Amino acid sequence: MPYDLGRTCSVCGALIGDNNPDGIGGECRYAYYGARKVVHNKDKERAYKYYGTKARVFMPVFIEQHKDVKFRSEFKKSFYPSVVKQWEEKGYLSNKQLEICLGWLGYKIDYDTHEKLEEAVYEKQKKILKEWKPNAEEYEHITKLAGTFRKEFRKNHS
Repeated sequence: MPYDLGRTCSVCGALIGDNNPDGIGGECRYAYYGARKVVHNKDKERAYKYYGTKARVFMPVFIEQHKDVKFRSEFKKSFYPSVVKQWEEKGYLSNKQLEICLGWLGYKIDYDTHEKLEEAVYEKQKKILKEWKPNAEEYEHITKLAGTFRKEFRKNHS
């Protein structure tokens, strides 16, 4: 059965099949999801929820792994209690604090555990993006940005 000529990709305008559920062509899908993430995270609250996922997954493990450690360096003696206090009172860390915590945690947990935690972060972030429903203006911005991403990708990989 031939394609319905009215069905086109909302990013590039190419013809798409009748069974395409969302109006995004196969070649544009990756660019669309990248653009969707960018537009989603322009809002500070949504960005906080999205990027804070990594801290919410890793910090309980970090605290548990280091709670009985006797630190020798002055930096670690002061850093650990301050970061735990901030996490427990405010529920967030700066990117640099999280980076330091993840570095320390790399020496405490095995590769498989780390991969499971990273997978949990990925799944939670994917769920956050999937649950978000962009309004008409945001959708238009996403499709334009996806078109730009796609053009840049094709230019750099041709």
